[in-house]
Amino acid sequence: MFFISDKAMLMHYCPWDTYHIEVPNRLETVLCTVQKTEILKRVHSLSPRMASEEEIEMVHTKRYINEIKRTTQMYEDELEKFSSQYEDIYVNRQTFHAALLAAGCAIELVDAALRTGKPGFAAVRPPGHHAFPDQGCGFCIFNNVVIAAKHALKKGNSRVLIVDWDVHAGQGTQECIKDDERICLISIHRFQRGYFWPCLRQSAVKTQCQLVEVLFFSKLLDTHTYEINSSVKKSKNGTITMTFLTDNRKFPLFVVDRNILWTAIENLFVIDFHTIRNSTMT
Repeated sequence: MFFISDKAMLMHYCPWDTYHIEVPNRLETVLCTVQKTEILKRVHSLSPRMASEEEIEMVHTKRYINEIKRTTQMYEDELEKFSSQYEDIYVNRQTFHAALLAAGCAIELVDAALRTGKPGFAAVRPPGHHAFPDQGCGFCIFNNVVIAAKHALKKGNSRVLIVDWDVHAGQGTQECIKDDERICLISIHRFQRGYFWPCLRQSAVKTQCQLVEVLFFSKLLDTHTYEINSSVKKSKNGTITMTFLTDNRKFPLFVVDRNILWTAIENLFVIDFHTIRNSTMT
């Protein structure tokens, strides 16, 4: 298994709000944990690198990239004003460097996976799945996973599957791949009838209810049966949404066993599952 990260990404922080919830400690905690638990001794660590601007352009507009690049020369008041034009993002003078590192690490991991067939984990920030082609959003600057997916396609893969289990819908990822039928997105998120952020209609699809057994992560790791509200058709833009209902309350359910997740997907979705299963996952 591969692991890739870089402490330089800790330099991305909010200069004017020390209580901002997207903080360097999110990555620092991961790095400290893998160090203390000696996980790094059992994995192959890859060398981090920055993505080139040309690689970022596989997903983002040149104009937006140049806007973020300009922030490396801005003062704090200018940075705050610049950030305010986007929804829920902040930038400082190190953000552009950190964002290039985040995307570059994702690309390096894809290369290693394609070269060896082994899985890996990229611990990176700023995050990416809310970032649109022409603007940042929701703490995200560049859409790292779509950049990595586009890179995999460029390397010769015919299809890529992205599985997103964040509690918020990755509307940025959805927008970035909408015109590329080679990329499929499965998003497991909280929708709450459109009242949960990002509060977009396109985060939902027509549903039907089925019962499946999934492994629910708890102290006892008990197996429970939950009602799952999920799509039976792949939408036109290539996305599939799974919304979980537990005890008649709407909450996202995080499946921690990959084989059980695949079984659930196989049972729930009327799509060419064989094609998706044999495509590259990033």
